[in-house]
Amino acid sequence: MRYWMFNWLASLVFGIIISLFTVNLGRLGNSILIIFVMLMLAGATIQISLELSPPFYHYGYGLPLYHIINGGRHLLFNSHSRFALDVGVLLIYFGVLWILGIVTSLLQLRKQQKQILKKNQQTKTDKKRYSIATIA
Repeated sequence: MRYWMFNWLASLVFGIIISLFTVNLGRLGNSILIIFVMLMLAGATIQISLELSPPFYHYGYGLPLYHIINGGRHLLFNSHSRFALDVGVLLIYFGVLWILGIVTSLLQLRKQQKQILKKNQQTKTDKKRYSIATIA
């Protein structure tokens, strides 16, 4: 049950990351998302541990995939790890990205509403011009 819930939390985090990239950046978001995934894979201790890697790869400590892999290792192999830290980091990622998603969606909604109002005002002025031109 713990493993299933941990995978569910990991899926939520990745789902929010993907939606933020694609919704906010559009077509460019797919390319940037591929680069982000490659960076996560490079710094997530897939082959060797981060302690043995060159210092450049230490950015992996802050990425969610590192904590997902370590949490999965703890649950599958009962290895000594900081499982509470891994879950906490994923929950913080989820919370922050969820709030960021709400804020960006509200901003985009306001932007679309302004565009619609602007378009409606232009059509009203065009109708007035057309009606004045037909009367004269």
